[in-house]
Amino acid sequence: MRRFSVVVPVYNVENYLRHCLDSILNQDYQDFEIVIVNDGSTDSSADICRQYQEKNPEKIVLINQNNQGLLMARRVGFAHTQGEIIVSVDSDDALRADALKILDKTFHESQAQIVCYESTRDITFKKSGKDRGLFTGPEIFEGKDKKRLYELICGTFFFNNIWSKAISRDVIGIQDDYSAYKGLSFGEDVCQVLPVLDKASRIAYIPENLYFYRLNASSLVHVYRQKQFDDLVAVRDRVMRYAKKWERETGDSGLVDAARTMTLQLTALQMQDAVMALSHADAKRTLMRVQQSEMFHDAYASSRQKTRIDVRFISIMIKCRNAWGIRLVGYIKNILLGKNRY
Repeated sequence: MRRFSVVVPVYNVENYLRHCLDSILNQDYQDFEIVIVNDGSTDSSADICRQYQEKNPEKIVLINQNNQGLLMARRVGFAHTQGEIIVSVDSDDALRADALKILDKTFHESQAQIVCYESTRDITFKKSGKDRGLFTGPEIFEGKDKKRLYELICGTFFFNNIWSKAISRDVIGIQDDYSAYKGLSFGEDVCQVLPVLDKASRIAYIPENLYFYRLNASSLVHVYRQKQFDDLVAVRDRVMRYAKKWERETGDSGLVDAARTMTLQLTALQMQDAVMALSHADAKRTLMRVQQSEMFHDAYASSRQKTRIDVRFISIMIKCRNAWGIRLVGYIKNILLGKNRY
């Protein structure tokens, strides 16, 4: 059995795929396999995957399938792993050269089932991806102290990525059924991280930038698909189930409220994208649908005063179905912050 399995779901990333695979193959620590899932790519990604597998047959397992989306591609990759520890790398991103060596050392020293680490947008790995890490130094979470991580995943954006966590195969739920979430295009990571955090009895954190996260141009423009709201509803329901479970176990009564506040923030940001991307008529119809939803009413009633001012204003505009007010906020934020406003 390999020490690590690195799972790489691939879909139309011909410009970045070689950099990603090279960053894994050139690791200082070599006891690993790469499981590539080509998820129906229509560019040259499929050929690149085949070339790398043929050159590295002892290292690379290649699975080709029709497009099923990122979540299902990742789950298929997990099902084909043989390693003790599973690491996820998106195919336009990369690992630092010593990432697996550091992770192996951390797993040995901490005896954790999950090791969490930081990411950076600097391809040289010299700069942090945020002003600071999640915590000021290495941490171990177990027992009731896990509620600090529950608070992060229920109430922030900063802890939901599966690619910032190396996970032992005994808690990753390789055989878990995710068919109900097939096609999910928003929140697929948090759906998988929730049960992993729940199962793990010991979790370690290291303030190391081991992962390069590439900010694609597509994330810098206003993109909205009507299905995103349905996805948000599904993800919110899953988060709320775990928040209620963890409240019972830890006695922390703030997790459900934190999840409601985050729901309102995500809804506001989605509607900002919707209004900026859709025609006025389509935006009005979308706002009406959201305004009438149980999820929005629940989050608005309990959380509006707890959010930042732009989210508060957009929430009121959703309530009033005022697309022009939301559009104004979007213009102002783009001027002040640039299009990468999250």
